[in-house]
Amino acid sequence: MAEARSSATVPAVRALDAWRSARDASGLPGPAAGGAGPVQDAAAWSTAEPVWATRSSQPFDAAGMDGIAVRAADTLGASETTPV
Repeated sequence: MAEARSSATVPAVRALDAWRSARDASGLPGPAAGGAGPVQDAAAWSTAEPVWATRSSQPFDAAGMDGIAVRAADTLGASETTPV
């Protein structure tokens, strides 16, 4: 059986180079050139840079409804005044 390796054992630069080499060897295209255009033409586009919202989509904290999961054992002893 092959030894399991953590991603932490490979430097990020080397991992990225390996990924790009595998992508190129498979014939998949590299990143497309960036551009701008009308939003109605953007259905098949992807972002070339990070996109940041100018404001939150909800004007309040909604973590209770965001699907955050924890293990029950990790919350043993937690309370409102002594969170984990």
